[in-house]
Amino acid sequence: MDYLKIIAKIINCANSRIYIPERDRIFYDESNRCDAEEITIEREWDSWKLKDDYFKIGKSIMDETANYYGFWESRFFNDKDGEIFVNH
Repeated sequence: MDYLKIIAKIINCANSRIYIPERDRIFYDESNRCDAEEITIEREWDSWKLKDDYFKIGKSIMDETANYYGFWESRFFNDKDGEIFVNH
């Protein structure tokens, strides 16, 4: 069985906030700043399931990243009619 390790790493993110250009404002309010200096998220996945699970993998990584900003679930990835679209 072959597994793949996926690592997302964000460095120098202390006091950063998420910005959404079309809203021309910071997402949520000033209290939603990242308090971590570095974010590292790892996932191990069955290599043969990547084609079917790519959305699930990406969303779980974004959800965990969003939790560093005080969110419970990422609002940047949505599933519409089985397709992925990213909210910028």
